[in-house]
Amino acid sequence: MTKPGKLLRKVIHDGGSEKTLPNMNPDVDRSFQFQAKTRMNVFGMMLTLGTFFIVPVLTYVGFYFLPVHVPPLLGMAERLAFALRCQGWAIIPFALGILSLMVGRLRGKEPKDLVSTEHYVRHTMEQYIMLFINTVVMVTFIPDEYLKMVPVCVGIWVVGRFIYWASYSLRPQYRGFAYGIAMLPNVAMMVYNLIGMFDPGFTHGLHK
Repeated sequence: MTKPGKLLRKVIHDGGSEKTLPNMNPDVDRSFQFQAKTRMNVFGMMLTLGTFFIVPVLTYVGFYFLPVHVPPLLGMAERLAFALRCQGWAIIPFALGILSLMVGRLRGKEPKDLVSTEHYVRHTMEQYIMLFINTVVMVTFIPDEYLKMVPVCVGIWVVGRFIYWASYSLRPQYRGFAYGIAMLPNVAMMVYNLIGMFDPGFTHGLHK
């Protein structure tokens, strides 16, 4: 007789052979499923909280070591042109996602096999709209010595998008980590823009 709490039980067949099978006790199964799910949730939460450490480190490394030289930009038109050129990098994750969908459909993949990529493309488009507005607004406020923050934030967002794509396809329960990497630069820029609009004012840096 199987004792409560045992994970395995032996079954004797008519021929006399023994076979070890999982214990089918519903209470035991539910208990271990709950423990496994709890461990996964805790690990996923720890990963997500880790973005609050990783993103500042990436920002520091990018600002001081990214090989991008930003010359003095004279006037608002040059600043806007610089921000728009940075969008050329930001569109890469979205473009590769669309290309992956096209190739998958041409190869005759089932719709269920493309669900993760479709989600990634849709989610990336939503995030990109926010990134585009934030970078264009930020470049009108930020001092010259910190203009390099624009390509740094865009670069971190691009990295976060690719990690999100991989995590959503392989381990969807851990996608919060990649979501945080892409989202935190957006939130930081949005906060900076709101402070800039309320402190210097909407017309700061604009000429008559």
